[in-house]
Amino acid sequence: MSITKRESGSAIVFEAHNGGVVAFCRQGTCYVNPYCTSGVKSSVLSLMPKDVVLEELQTTSEFLELLAKK
Repeated sequence: MSITKRESGSAIVFEAHNGGVVAFCRQGTCYVNPYCTSGVKSSVLSLMPKDVVLEELQTTSEFLELLAKK
């Protein structure tokens, strides 16, 4: 799956080819949507800044709540 990276305000957003947000980074942490496959996670890992911590959330609603606050 093709993942694109773009800046949105103070966050970095990773989107799938269909426009859905699969991960985002802000304040030194990168949050990954739990529905993502290992292939998508690998793509995000290769694109995310090296100085951030990866945080895998347990639920999609938790991810969406954080995304709304970005």
